[in-house]
Amino acid sequence: MRGSCWCILLLCCCFYAAGQVVDPTQLILEEVLELLEDELDEQEVIQWSAELDHLLQHPIAINYATPEDLLRIPFLTIFHVHQIMAYRRKVRKIFTVYELVHTTTLSEKELFLLQHLVSFTTTREALPDFKKMLHYGRHQVISRWQRELTARAGYSDDRREQGLSHYTGSPNRVLMKYQWSFADRIHLHLTGEKDAGEPFAAPHQPVGFDFTSFHLALNRFKRVETIIVGDYNLQFGQGLILWNGMAPRYHPDVTQVWRFGRGIRPYRGVDENRFFRGLAAQWRLHDNWTLQTFISRNRIDATMGEGGFTNLRNTGLHRTPTEIAQRRNVLKHLGGLNVRYATLKFDAGITAYIYHYNMPQLPSAQPHQVFQFVGQKGFATSADYRYIKGGFQLFGEWGWHNSQIAHVNGLQWRPTEKLSFAGLYRKMPSGFQTSYTTIFGGNTAGNYTASYIATTLQINRRSSLHAFVDWLSYPQWRFGIESPSSATRSYLQYDYERFKRYRVSIRYRNHQNERMEDFGLPTRQLMANQRHQLRVHVQHQLHKYFTLQARWEANTSGKTGTKGTAMFQEIRYAKNKHKWVLRYSVFDTEDFSSAIYTYEPDLPLGFSVPALYGEGNRVFFMYSLKINTLGEWGLRFARHKFFDRETIGSGLDETLGNTRIDIRVFARLRF
Repeated sequence: MRGSCWCILLLCCCFYAAGQVVDPTQLILEEVLELLEDELDEQEVIQWSAELDHLLQHPIAINYATPEDLLRIPFLTIFHVHQIMAYRRKVRKIFTVYELVHTTTLSEKELFLLQHLVSFTTTREALPDFKKMLHYGRHQVISRWQRELTARAGYSDDRREQGLSHYTGSPNRVLMKYQWSFADRIHLHLTGEKDAGEPFAAPHQPVGFDFTSFHLALNRFKRVETIIVGDYNLQFGQGLILWNGMAPRYHPDVTQVWRFGRGIRPYRGVDENRFFRGLAAQWRLHDNWTLQTFISRNRIDATMGEGGFTNLRNTGLHRTPTEIAQRRNVLKHLGGLNVRYATLKFDAGITAYIYHYNMPQLPSAQPHQVFQFVGQKGFATSADYRYIKGGFQLFGEWGWHNSQIAHVNGLQWRPTEKLSFAGLYRKMPSGFQTSYTTIFGGNTAGNYTASYIATTLQINRRSSLHAFVDWLSYPQWRFGIESPSSATRSYLQYDYERFKRYRVSIRYRNHQNERMEDFGLPTRQLMANQRHQLRVHVQHQLHKYFTLQARWEANTSGKTGTKGTAMFQEIRYAKNKHKWVLRYSVFDTEDFSSAIYTYEPDLPLGFSVPALYGEGNRVFFMYSLKINTLGEWGLRFARHKFFDRETIGSGLDETLGNTRIDIRVFARLRF
C-alpha cells in the first residue's frame, strides 16, 4: 500500500512533550463522535454541535443551577450531579472548578471542560428592562459554504437537455444563521440552508433557501421556565415515544446508558423534517412539579400514492424533479403534554400526544413494512421513572401506541468509584412504530427485543477499560431478511491517558448479524455475517503548540472475510488565535462492506466521516483564525483519491476520474 511505511514510521516516532492549547468544543465533539462513526446521523451531529456552541456562549451558573441544568452538560452523569449538589449544599457557594477535584469523581479532562461550560457567579441574574436588553443583547452571524470541485454526473447539461434525471441546482451547499440573545434569557434564531444540487430562489422557495427555520425562546420568567415560538425539539423519558435531536446509539461508558430527557428545547439544526413547528411552553407548578405543553403544525416530505402517502422521507434533499415533487407535501398536526415530578433522588413523568395527517398513510408493498403505521391519526402515551440511591440507579419507560405496549428498563450500579455496571432491556413489538422513537441502541422501529450489559473499570487514575455486549432478536421479517433473525454487538476498549500530554487507545468491535443468501436454491437461506474491527490510536504532544495523532485500523467483514486496512497521521497546531490541522490517510479494502469510517475534525457546524474503501489516500487541511472577540473564519480542503478505479460512485453521483476535492469556508461575526 502506498504510503504505509511512512504512516507506520510516524506512528512510532510519537514522543512526549508538555502542555497544549486545547479547544474544548473540538474535544467534546471528538469524545462522542469517534465512538461509532459509521452510525452517526449528519443532521443530528450538526444540531448537537450548535447546541454545544450555544452552551459555550452561555455558561451555566453552577451556584444556582438545578440538577436539570447541570445535566445539559454532555459528559456529566447523574452521579456527578449528585456529588456537585452535595458539595454545594455543604459550602453554599463554589468559587472555582478546583474545589471539585477531591469532592467529585470527575477526571482531569472533565474538570478542564467543565470550567468552560459553567460560571461561578455568586449573584443571581436580574432581568433588566426592555431597552437595556436591546442594548446589551449579543448578535451573531454565521455563514458556511461548501462545494465539490470535481463535478458529478447529476450536474451535466447533457442530462438536462435530454430530459434525464438531473440536479436542478448548483453544487454549492450554503448555510446562514443569525442569532440574537440576551444572557440565557431570550434567544432569537434564524436559519437558512441550501444543500448541494438544490436550486436557489425556486418558485417553492419564497426566501431563496430550500430550508428555513425560526424560533424565539424566553427562559425563566417567574414560574414560566420556557416559552418557544417557532421551531423546537422534544426529548422525554428514555426516547420511547417522543425524542428528536442528538442521541448517541451506543456508548461504552456505562454512566451514559441512562438518558436525560431535556423536555422542550429550541431547534438549532438543519434537519428539514424531524423537528416541531409551533408553540411550546414549560411551567413550574410547584417546587418539584412541572408541566410542559406543545402544539405543532409542520409540513414534511413523503412519497405519494393513490389517495395518500406511502413513506416519509427524512433525507431533506430536494435536488431532482422527483425529490422536489416529494417536498413538504404532507401536513402533520401534533399536540401533547408532559407532567413531571422530580427530585434529586426520584423523578417520574407521563407523556402523551396525538397526531393527525392531512391524508392517510397507506400500507406498504414491502414485506418488512407490513407492521408500519397505517391511517390518518394516532395517539401515543408513556410513563417514565428514575430512582437513585448511592451508587445504584433504576430507570425506564413504558409506552403505548397503535394498541401495542413497548418498554425499556435499565439499571446502573457503582459498587466502588472505580467499577461500574449497567444493564438495559428493550422490548419493541412489531406494531409499535412511532415517528419519534429514539431509544438507546439506535433502533427506531418495532420488531425486536434486546438485552445490553456493560462495565467500566477505572484501573488507575490514567487507565480505564470499557466493555459491552448487546443481544438483539427480531421475531418478524425485516429489510432484506424474510424470516426471524438475530444480531449481536460487542465492544472492548482500553484507554491510557495523561491529559494534555499523551493518550493510547485500543478498541475492538464485533458486529454479528444474519442475512439472506442465495445459493441457487428455490429459497434463500439465513446465514451468519460478522464484522471484526481493531483500532489502535496514539496521541502525543510534539511541542507546546503541536499535537501528533496516528491511527491504524483493520477489519474483516462478510462470510468470505473481506479485509480492510487504513492508517492516518495527523498534526495539529494551536496557538492564540491560530489553529490548523493536517491529516494524511492511506487505505486498502477489498470491497465496500469492509470500508473504514473515520471521523475528521471539521469547521463549526460541520460534519465529516468519509468512507475509506478500495485503495487510495486522503488528505485534508483545515485552518481557522479567531479575530479577537468579534468572530472567526476558517477554511477546509479535502482530497480523496483512488488508485483502483477510473470513476467514483454511480448514477447521478458518479464522478469521472479517480479524485474528489471538497472545499469548505466558515465565517462567524459577533457584535
